[in-house]
Amino acid sequence: MPSLTSLLEKIFFRAICLLILANIFFAAFGWPYWPFSRFLGLGGESNFTTWVSSSMMLIAGIFAFLIGFRSSEDDKKETFFLIGTILFFMSCDETAMIHEYLGPTINQAFLRWPFPKTQWVIVLAPPAIAVFTALSLKCKPYFRSAAHSGRYLLAGLVTFCMGAFAVEMSIGFFDPTRNMMASAVEVCIEESLELIGAYLFLKGIMLFWNHESQTT
Repeated sequence: MPSLTSLLEKIFFRAICLLILANIFFAAFGWPYWPFSRFLGLGGESNFTTWVSSSMMLIAGIFAFLIGFRSSEDDKKETFFLIGTILFFMSCDETAMIHEYLGPTINQAFLRWPFPKTQWVIVLAPPAIAVFTALSLKCKPYFRSAAHSGRYLLAGLVTFCMGAFAVEMSIGFFDPTRNMMASAVEVCIEESLELIGAYLFLKGIMLFWNHESQTT
């Protein structure tokens, strides 16, 4: 499906460029045309940005499942099924904001750490990074013959984690009521990194699917 993957790549690349450029414009001019800017806002929920991010993860998950279904190796099949399941969960989480409820619930029930604004990052980032690292090491042998796609997947994972965890952590140290511009810039950087990371990951897994299609 090279033509399909190429089409998806172009659609999502243009959508991300549109969102980032639109948010630079909105931030520069004080968020005019509010209903429209909210629809395209990087820091918003239940809008076009959320749909783009969720769709990329969903499609990447579908391709991971397809790779797993086509594999004749049990270990490879299980690995890509697990990757697909995680991507499906991340797609759901992007719209349902599961992490926003799960992190504080775990913290309040078991840990009680004093990080009110970034509870979910403190609680969920370490196990998430551990799982991503373990999966990356497990998948390494499968990408030896497709190093190009492996580099995209790794770059996407690192970029996404930088936005979702590293930049998100720093947001907790800013009071948006006192420094709205700094807070807005930080949110734009965080969400842009997550979008770019998801795009790179999707591109990588589609490249791997195309590679597998040519060699089987």
